[in-house]
Amino acid sequence: MWLNERAVPYANVVAYSADSVLVMGCVTDSVGIFNLNANADFIEVSYVGYNNKRLTISNKTDIGVIPLEIANEQLREIIVEAQIPQFSVVPSGIVANVDGTLLSYYGSMDDVLNRIPLVSFKNDELNVFGKGSALLYIDGQPIVANVADVISQLSPANIKSIDVVTNPGPEYAADVRSVVKITTLRSGEGFGALAHTEWNFAHKVSNNDHISLNFRHGGLDIFGSVKLALSRGKDYARTTDNLLANNTLYTEKDTSTYKGKRWLTSVGFSQKAENKLFGAKYVYSNLPQYDTNNIGEALITDTVSSPYFACENSNATYHDISVYYEGEIANDVSLRVDADYTQGNNATSNVREESAESVAMDTKNNYKVAAIKAQAQISNALGGNVNVGADYAYTNDKQKLCAEPTSASVQIVEGENISEQNLYAVFASYNSQIGDFSVDCGLRYEHSNLNYSADDDEQNKTYKGLYPNATIAYQGEALQTSLSYKRSLTKPNYEQLRNTTSYVNQYNYKAGNPNLKSCVNNELTAMVGYNDAYAMITMLRMKNFVADDYQLWQSDKLLYKPLNIRRFSLLTMSAGYSEEVGLWSVDVEVNAQIQKLKNASNKPLLMCEITNYFECGPLVFNVSLLGNTRGDILYTTYKPKLRTDCGVSARLFDKRMRIIVSANDIFRKDYENWQINKEQFSVNYKGYADVRSVNVSLVYMFNYMRSRFEGKSASDEFSRMQSSKNGK
Repeated sequence: MWLNERAVPYANVVAYSADSVLVMGCVTDSVGIFNLNANADFIEVSYVGYNNKRLTISNKTDIGVIPLEIANEQLREIIVEAQIPQFSVVPSGIVANVDGTLLSYYGSMDDVLNRIPLVSFKNDELNVFGKGSALLYIDGQPIVANVADVISQLSPANIKSIDVVTNPGPEYAADVRSVVKITTLRSGEGFGALAHTEWNFAHKVSNNDHISLNFRHGGLDIFGSVKLALSRGKDYARTTDNLLANNTLYTEKDTSTYKGKRWLTSVGFSQKAENKLFGAKYVYSNLPQYDTNNIGEALITDTVSSPYFACENSNATYHDISVYYEGEIANDVSLRVDADYTQGNNATSNVREESAESVAMDTKNNYKVAAIKAQAQISNALGGNVNVGADYAYTNDKQKLCAEPTSASVQIVEGENISEQNLYAVFASYNSQIGDFSVDCGLRYEHSNLNYSADDDEQNKTYKGLYPNATIAYQGEALQTSLSYKRSLTKPNYEQLRNTTSYVNQYNYKAGNPNLKSCVNNELTAMVGYNDAYAMITMLRMKNFVADDYQLWQSDKLLYKPLNIRRFSLLTMSAGYSEEVGLWSVDVEVNAQIQKLKNASNKPLLMCEITNYFECGPLVFNVSLLGNTRGDILYTTYKPKLRTDCGVSARLFDKRMRIIVSANDIFRKDYENWQINKEQFSVNYKGYADVRSVNVSLVYMFNYMRSRFEGKSASDEFSRMQSSKNGK
C-alpha cells in the first residue's frame, strides 16, 4: 500500500464477495505488505485521512502496488486537508508517524524519541515504560553498540515512523521485553548526501558533525558515513553516607569536568535482484579519548574537610560485520538468513588521591560475539502466516582489574575472569486476521551454557526453558484494543558477573557477583486506543530480579553490588492524548508505577509530560514540561522535579535545509535527587549534569536516501554484551 510513493503501515484491507458480503480482512504490516487467502471478488482498502480504494481481485494472486490518495474536501473556499494521525495503537504496540507530523520538525532524534509514547532515551539508554530496556532497530538493522552516535546520525525529516513493540515475538531472545523500530523514508535514485552539524552550548561547548553518502541505481545501493563527536561538560554532585553502626557521616562534594572524542564510520551495500535481497555492512567505532577529572572535598562527621582529586581516562574500539540474505524458496515460502560478528575492547585507568590514600586502578575488557539466525515465513498457511526458525550465538568476554593501593586498608579485590557462552534456540509463531480481529502467538525454546572461570573459581551455568507469548487484538477504525501475555528471561550482563571489587572512596566500594541467577518474568499487558487517545496497563511478576544495590560491608563501609531479589511485582499504567486546534497542538502523556517489594516503602511514582506546538508559516515552536512526583524505584526514593524545554525549527530551500534552535532545562530544575534509607545506613545524593544548554543544529540534504540495507540481528546476545560497554 502506498501514498505519495510511501508505504502505508497498518491500513485496513477487507475482502468481499460479488454480492458485497464480507469474506475476511487483515491489516498491512509496518512496510505496507499484506496477505489474504480468500475466495473473494474485490477488496477495499482504508486508511485514516485518505480516500478508500476498491479493487477487483478475481483470479489474481498478486495485485501489486495499491496507491492511495489524500482526502481533500473544499467547502466555501476553505480547503480542509486530512492529516496523518501522529500516534495509533496496533496489535504489536504503538506506531508513531513522524513524516507528515510535527515530530519531523524537531532538531534531533533524541528529542523525537523522548516525545514518542512510552519511550525515553536518556544517558544513551533506550527504555519503554513498564518494559525496561528496549532493543533498537533501524530499517530492520539492530543497533547494539554506540546507540547514541547512531541515533544522532538520523534526521527527523527523513523518518517515516517509529514502532514501539510491547510484546516481542519468539524470534527475539528470551530476555527481550520491548523493541523500538525506526523506519526511514526511501525514494529516488542517484547520488545523495546528508550533512549535519550540531553545537551544544552549556558550561562547555560540544559539537557533533557527520556526513552520510548514498548511491542508488536499480537494485544496487552503496552507502557510507563518517561522524566525529567532541563532548565537553561540567557536572556537580553531593553525596552523604550515614553509617549508623559507627556513627559516621561521610559527605563528598565534587565538580566533574569531562571531554571526549569519538569517531564512527560505516560502509556497506545491498542488492535486490528479482525475488532476492542480500547485503553486507561494516561498522567501526573508535573512542581514542574520554577523560574525566573530579575535584572535591570530603567531610567525615565533624572533622575538618579534606580535599581529594580523581581522574579517569578511557579508550575503546569496536568492529561489527553484518550480512544477510532473503528470498523466495517456494510459492508463499520465503527464507531469511542473518549473520553477525562483533569484537571490541575498552580500557579505563583511574587514579584517586586523598589525604590519607592514593589508589590507581586499571580495568581492561575484550569481547567478541558471533551469531547466525535462519527463519522461514510461510504465507497463507492454516488460515494465516507461520514463521519458524533457529539461531545460534557464541560469546566470549574477558575482564581484568589491576590496582596499586598505597595502604593495606584499601580492600580492592583484583582479578581476571573469562565468560564463554554457547546459546541455541528454536522458535515458531503464527498470526491470523479475521475481520477486525487478529491473533498472534509463538513459542521459543532457548538453551545456553555459560562457562565462567576466574582466578580461584570455575562455574558452569545452564539457562534453558520454554518462553511463550500470545496477543489477541481488535483493530477498528476508531477503537483499537489488545491483550497480550509474555514469559521472558533476563540474564545478568557480563559486567555484573565479574569477580572483582573496585575502590570508590574510603567508605564506598563497587563489586560484581559471579553467583547471580537469571530473572524469570511473567507479564500481562492490555492496551486500548480511541481516536487520539491511548492507554496501557502492564502487570509484571519477577523471580530472582537482578538489581544493583548498596549493602553494609565489613561493618564500616558500603558495597554497591548486584543482587537477586527473590520476588518483585510491578504495576505500570500509561495514558496519552493528542489534540489540535488551529495553529496549536498538544501531546499529553501520564505514566505511573506501583511496586511491591519487601523492605521498601513502595511509594507510587507518577510522571507527566506535556508538549505544546505552535505553527507559524515555515516555523514551528515547541514548549515542553516534564516532571515526576516523589516515589520509589526499588529501594531508592526519588524526589520531585520539573523540567522546561523550548525550541524553534525552520525548513528552507524546499525542505532540504533545516535550522533548529532549542533551550533545554531553562530553569535548571532537572536535578538527580534521591535517597536510600535502610536499617543500618542511609545514602543521600543530589547531582546536576550539564543539562541546561542552548542547542543549535543545521542539516542539509541533497537527494538524500537512507540505505536499503535490511540486515537484522542474528542474536540479541549482542545487546546483553553491549549493555555495559557503550562507552561515554
